[in-house]
Amino acid sequence: MNKEHIDQAIQEKKVFALQGTNLEAVKSAELKLNFKFPKEYVEFLISYGAMSIKDHEIFGIAPSTHIDVLSNTLEERERYNVLSPYIVVENLAFDGLLITMDEKGLIYEFNNESFEKISDSFEQYIHQLIG
Repeated sequence: MNKEHIDQAIQEKKVFALQGTNLEAVKSAELKLNFKFPKEYVEFLISYGAMSIKDHEIFGIAPSTHIDVLSNTLEERERYNVLSPYIVVENLAFDGLLITMDEKGLIYEFNNESFEKISDSFEQYIHQLIG
């Protein structure tokens, strides 16, 4: 993950990040979700925890359930069985749009039980949002 670009955006106050987490918390979340996080997402979690970019809240391991990947993914999986092989990395809060990720790191927009790939990686998605 290109942390330089993210760290620069944080310094410029374009991005706000929580405190990162540890590998034990990451492994615990993976176990509870029955999902192997892609390497770049693990790096994101350890370095930043969760993040706000403009009007986007990127879910991670966070003290608040509002931006916690575990609680948000479990909640959405209860609503939509089709989400079981994905995690929810962002809830766009309109029209039921969710941003999801598979274990390969591909990013999809989920709406009305259909998926549309919008990015080839989590890192690419983050950098698109930062600009």
